[in-house]
Amino acid sequence: MQPKANCPTSCGNVTVSFPFGLESGCFANLQMYLVCNPEPAPVLQMLGGAVVTNISIDQGILHVLKPSNQSHSLTDIYPSLYAISGDWGGRVDLKWAVNSSTCLVATVYKDSYRCSSYSDCIEVTDNKTQARVGYRCKCSPGFGGNPYIKDGCTGMISRKIQREYKLLKIVMIDTVIV
Repeated sequence: MQPKANCPTSCGNVTVSFPFGLESGCFANLQMYLVCNPEPAPVLQMLGGAVVTNISIDQGILHVLKPSNQSHSLTDIYPSLYAISGDWGGRVDLKWAVNSSTCLVATVYKDSYRCSSYSDCIEVTDNKTQARVGYRCKCSPGFGGNPYIKDGCTGMISRKIQREYKLLKIVMIDTVIV
């Protein structure tokens, strides 16, 4: 699945990248849907109300402020694709997975596999219980970008390949013309 064109990419000072999104067609699944509350100052929230202060696609971490009136654990509210990675008093780091299957199973079913070319599948586990949460994607070494978007991982290696391909194409055209 790819996001629709022209998805909003920020809320206040927080960048929102696919697989997360702010409107229908812009997120990979419902647990990745975030709400931007514009008043009085823009605040990005998960559906359960937790405030998101940062999203790291590369590290697979959401920085979330703990709601002050919360009687349940964040993983009770967001059970299946999230696990607490660190608790820093008022802020919690949530590890997230884009899908609940394993990398092995996900790569067999290419139609639902979320990782794009030049990216790797990373198993996500709960630090406390070692329970499997699912998988996420990360651009391969030497590449950067968003591994959830088609051709989203680019880097020095791909630029070199593109340059060599252009040179080869020029040589082939010159050969055909001569």
